[in-house]
Amino acid sequence: MSNTSLLNFSKDSDDDLGLWRVSLTVQARALNACEEILGPALGAPGHEADDWITGIEAYSTVPLDPNAEEKPDRLWRIEALCADEPSIPALNDVLSPVASAFEFDLPEITVEPVESIDWVQAALISHPPVRAGRFHVHGQHEPVVPRHQAIDIIIDAGRAFGTGNHQSTQGCLMALDDLARRHNFKKIADLGAGSGILSFAAAKRWRVPVVGIDIDPVAADFANNYAKLNRVADLTKFVAGDGFDHPLLRGSGPYDLILANILARPLKRLAPDIRKSLAPGGRVVLAGLLDRQESYVLAAYAAQGIRLEKRICLKEWTILVLAG
Repeated sequence: MSNTSLLNFSKDSDDDLGLWRVSLTVQARALNACEEILGPALGAPGHEADDWITGIEAYSTVPLDPNAEEKPDRLWRIEALCADEPSIPALNDVLSPVASAFEFDLPEITVEPVESIDWVQAALISHPPVRAGRFHVHGQHEPVVPRHQAIDIIIDAGRAFGTGNHQSTQGCLMALDDLARRHNFKKIADLGAGSGILSFAAAKRWRVPVVGIDIDPVAADFANNYAKLNRVADLTKFVAGDGFDHPLLRGSGPYDLILANILARPLKRLAPDIRKSLAPGGRVVLAGLLDRQESYVLAAYAAQGIRLEKRICLKEWTILVLAG
């Protein structure tokens, strides 16, 4: 998959952080080629770009019909959030060779301004506190946001991984916010839970039991303590262990939502266990992998009958939402 999760935008300015949304629809057979050409056109890191380029702030591809059969003419929607207004004629110019090679008409490209609040929803904030969709992550020293404005999550920096500032964590929160618009889950597992931030977000959003596991006992203790601070101790339980190798994880499934923000190799290794523990029609959120690692992670899950539903790209990190 192309390296299109790009971010070269300075956030040191006090100017309005309004963005531009670029959208187009292409067939599956041309998706990778379009992504490869749009990356440098819109200002991908590591690519030379003309002076009309824009820095990509967030990037996603999603099938128009998640239930449609995976075949070459399946339609996919490409969207990017950009810091500056892109040139549609220039984008058409770079897409023309792809259209010719794959023998299709140039797709209609939509460019529209986005309210600055969408910057917050994109969860692309460099310093605490972090806002990702409806989730507001901050330390104890920061003021609590009113409940009607956001779902508050309190996390202080510590030995446990996950304060919300890393792109993979932000992307997972964005994925949870998106899933909450369409699904209700009853049982949730969080693999590599770290500080517990994703478990807290899920427990607060769906008010259902969440079990988390981490190879670091310090992280499990940290998460259990912060569950009390976040008022979800009655819904969450964290243990030390690897994957599903713990009686709590094995005995609490099957799960209709499994979260795994780890690294690419363990994500690939866990594919068979996740398949066994996933309820029919369940969803999986995978994170902790770089763009270039996406293809072999996806292949491992495709072999288990778990298909891609949506991807979110932040900088060089990819977050995958899969459906069982």
